Amino acid sequence: MARARKSGLDFVGDINWGTHMCQFYKTKQDLLDVLVPYFTNGLKNNEFCVWVTSEFLNKEEATNAMQGAVPNFSEYLGNGQMEIFPYTEWYLQEGKFELQRVLDGWVGKHDNAIAAGYAGMRVTGNPFWIDNKKDWDDFAEYEAEINNVIDDYKLLVLCTYSLDKCKADEIIDVVTNHKFAMIKRSGKWTLIESSAQKKIEEALRKTERRFADLYASMAEGVALHQIIYDAEGKPVDYRILDVNPAFERHTGLCREDSVGKKASEIYGTAYPPYLDVYSEVAFTGKPILFETYFAPMEKHFSISCSSYAKGKFTTVFHDVTERKKSDQALLRAKVEWERTFDSDPDLIAILDSNHRIIRANKAMAKALRKEPQLCVGLNCYTCVHGLNSPPTFCPHSKTVNDGKEHVEEVHEDRLGGDFLVSTTPLLDENGQMVGSVHVARDITTRKQMENKLQEYASHLEELVQERTRQLQDQERMVAIGQTAGMVGHDIRNPLQAIMSDVYLLKSDLASMPACETKEGVAESLDGIEKNIGYINKIVADLQDYARPLYPDYAEVNLPDLIVSTLQAITIPDNIKFSVDVDIASSLRTDAIFVRRALTNLVNNALQAMPESGRLELASFEKESKVYISVRDTGLGIPEAVKPKLFTPMMTTKSKGQGLGLAVVKRLVEALGGAITFESQEGKGTKFTIELPRKA
Repeated sequence: MARARKSGLDFVGDINWGTHMCQFYKTKQDLLDVLVPYFTNGLKNNEFCVWVTSEFLNKEEATNAMQGAVPNFSEYLGNGQMEIFPYTEWYLQEGKFELQRVLDGWVGKHDNAIAAGYAGMRVTGNPFWIDNKKDWDDFAEYEAEINNVIDDYKLLVLCTYSLDKCKADEIIDVVTNHKFAMIKRSGKWTLIESSAQKKIEEALRKTERRFADLYASMAEGVALHQIIYDAEGKPVDYRILDVNPAFERHTGLCREDSVGKKASEIYGTAYPPYLDVYSEVAFTGKPILFETYFAPMEKHFSISCSSYAKGKFTTVFHDVTERKKSDQALLRAKVEWERTFDSDPDLIAILDSNHRIIRANKAMAKALRKEPQLCVGLNCYTCVHGLNSPPTFCPHSKTVNDGKEHVEEVHEDRLGGDFLVSTTPLLDENGQMVGSVHVARDITTRKQMENKLQEYASHLEELVQERTRQLQDQERMVAIGQTAGMVGHDIRNPLQAIMSDVYLLKSDLASMPACETKEGVAESLDGIEKNIGYINKIVADLQDYARPLYPDYAEVNLPDLIVSTLQAITIPDNIKFSVDVDIASSLRTDAIFVRRALTNLVNNALQAMPESGRLELASFEKESKVYISVRDTGLGIPEAVKPKLFTPMMTTKSKGQGLGLAVVKRLVEALGGAITFESQEGKGTKFTIELPRKA
């Protein structure tokens, strides 16, 4: 591909396609001195030209300058070979600069120009509109990105920058992003070459030389292509951009007759070969490898296709005709051998692409209750499954769709069991798939054994878990029972003696004259009484949990019971509490059990609000049930604790044995009721007791 182009500028000379250059200017005349001959030469050499103007030199001024230099310029505008429009219609559509949109726009214009028969495209743009650092950084990134893609296109780009608007560091950015810069010194235009670009070009030249050597010496044929789209953006053909020597050997087509031509022209086909596959690769960028028989050349090819730029793709291929002939010979031998497959106990059928049986062995025919010859022509989904269309799991459908082997486990009552079904593609002598070999192996006995083993394993696991839980519960109950017995005998008796001594001490203290010592002793005795009460509660909890519970049912006035329970509990001043009891009649229950449960729940709620909070106790009836709730605004219950909340010896408090809630649960359940809770960490907890109205 010829790359050298006339720049139109004597001090520049010839330049290659893919050149990205810039000009620094101070006056409008500086711009016109460069851009007018630049575009004049482009028009003269059948190039599509685009001038994006700025406020510094607007569209009207640019048009007048070109008309003064090119006598028939109005014809170029009229036939669309040149376009002149302001920066607002290109860089700042919808008021903002978008790098990818602008790049895609240039590529689109370039591709349309090539499709229209132009030799290439030359453009100019002026970032005079930039007035902030963000836009400058975005535009500099855009300029750098142009360098990454411009080599793939027949494109010349000349960017113009105002010296008055560029700072020193910005000038460095500009020079770095371009192959060379034009600047006027002492009235003469000179060139400043970018050292960075020089290094890049040298590296590219070395890479290109290595690639060219590899390209020319490859045994595989290589061709570069570009998709051709119609006005609606639909792919209609593709053009050959370049080929290597092996392309000529494999196809018999010479390079001179191929490069630059459309595929439909050089291959002599009405529809470009494999256009749907190639256009998909060029659009998505996803490579593909496939084998095909190409009838015009009577050859089989293995083709690897990948995209190296949007709308472009490369094919690397080699002739596999001889290998295919060997494969086909083996296939014919295999088909002949398969005609002896009647002795196979598996259910075997050869199916065409339309699910019709071409051949069935005796085992398959017996399963279908027909003679083998009467199976031919039947739809497999009808005679096997009793359906009007293939089932969704059908492995043959999958093989027909993708040409690959598929395996499925299928249960079919009509055949009396479970089968492992495989389908293998069946190809004709041209490599075209004509159906599949369908093999169904009876695995009913194996599946039954697997199911039994699974059921046994599952049941065994459940038994182990249940037995483990029972053993853990038994161990826990033994420990609790032993503790309860010890506590009841060895602790309660001394507690009674201590309580009696405290009572006597208080009586003696009452007769003493008032003094600081008396007050201190009184406080200590009060503390002893409270701790004795706490120890007594632990004893009661242990005994309640360990011993059988036998409720003493009687008619109970629930509002009175709730009030009396709260009166027996000291509620701190920093806790606000409310009671809402909406029960009109009494219920039959054990008042002591209910009082014990409520006392535990209220005390737990108070302990959950050490600083302050709100305690709400409510009760209501619904149908034949009575509900009592205790809500606090305390710390809440951690998620990890919730599943084990009612387990004995489970506590999150530094003080306590973890029996309170376990006892509450036993008390409530002994009354034929249930207890539930709702809790959120940091927001509080609500316990709800449900009791039957009548025992």
